[in-house]
Amino acid sequence: QEQINKWKEGYYNPETGEDYRGYDWYGNFVRNDAPQYNVNANISGGTDKVCYYTSLSYVSQEAVFQDYSFNRVNLQSNIDINICKGLKFSTQISGKIDNKINPGLPGSDDYSARKMSVIGMQPIYRPYANDNEQYTNYISGYDASHNPASYTIDNAGKYHQRNTTFQSNFILDWQTPLKGLSAKATFSYFYNNEETNNLEKEWSEYTYDRLTQQYNVAYTKSDTWMERIRCKTQDLNGQALVAYDNTFGNHHVTATAGFEFYQRQYNRIYNAQNPVDNPFIDLMATSENNTVTESNRTLTTASGIFRAGYDYKQRYIIDFAGRYDGSWKFAQGKRWGFFPSVSAAWRMSGEDWWENGKINNW
Repeated sequence: QEQINKWKEGYYNPETGEDYRGYDWYGNFVRNDAPQYNVNANISGGTDKVCYYTSLSYVSQEAVFQDYSFNRVNLQSNIDINICKGLKFSTQISGKIDNKINPGLPGSDDYSARKMSVIGMQPIYRPYANDNEQYTNYISGYDASHNPASYTIDNAGKYHQRNTTFQSNFILDWQTPLKGLSAKATFSYFYNNEETNNLEKEWSEYTYDRLTQQYNVAYTKSDTWMERIRCKTQDLNGQALVAYDNTFGNHHVTATAGFEFYQRQYNRIYNAQNPVDNPFIDLMATSENNTVTESNRTLTTASGIFRAGYDYKQRYIIDFAGRYDGSWKFAQGKRWGFFPSVSAAWRMSGEDWWENGKINNW
């Protein structure tokens, strides 16, 4: 009963170290909110010849845990130009830069590691040895999910991932003077650059000896890790089409022909250092502890396409289509292939005997 009363009172004797204070791990290491703010500015306008729209925005998002944050800058711009009657040029350009920052923790999921460290702690323990914030407390039995006070950028290291993305689309649309004849050309370019810097430092947890008034190292996280990832992706897309669609009395004719292509260039360089030569400087130098890998790929496809169709009174329909495709997926020496198709249909519901017959009244 005496111990129960001490827990109720939160009894603490700094001379002897007798401590019955409860500690609210959740209340001290998890915020009740995750602040976010967003700023946006845009401008739009134009005339009967030119229309434009431009937008710039910034968003920042923090987490319920300390040192976890995300921010992004967005830019969007659209322009439409009527060059002359029937001829229109459009462009859409967008870009963004986003940053993800958090402590560099062991394992592949830094957020889960921080979450589990809070969930697993009992209120009979405290985060700092002798309540001295310079010495993180070692809590026996929690080697897999350590004291949350250890999981900060200053103590454990820093993970920072930055993505820079650019996207552009260009479209030229021509409605020719010839009835039913149109042409369209599109081109797009995509670029993404990923930069990841990760440093997992060595750090220690302590116990306090009241007899000697010294802080003793009880645990050291000695497996240090540093990595650099540089990943670039570039995509090119293009398409040129000529289309014809016209009706002559009861005869309807359609035709489409064109060319399209796609290319992706991908390069990734990965450099890791384990153990880290100098964890106090977030720079990677030549070392026998380095592991370097690089991957490089180019993916390309190209196609010539056509389609022709005819129908009479929308009852009797026939379609011809074909593609001449070249792809990196095809076997070497057989990169190109022709793929034709033909289809025919009869729309019986358009026949007089169907519309006026008993079958239609079922």
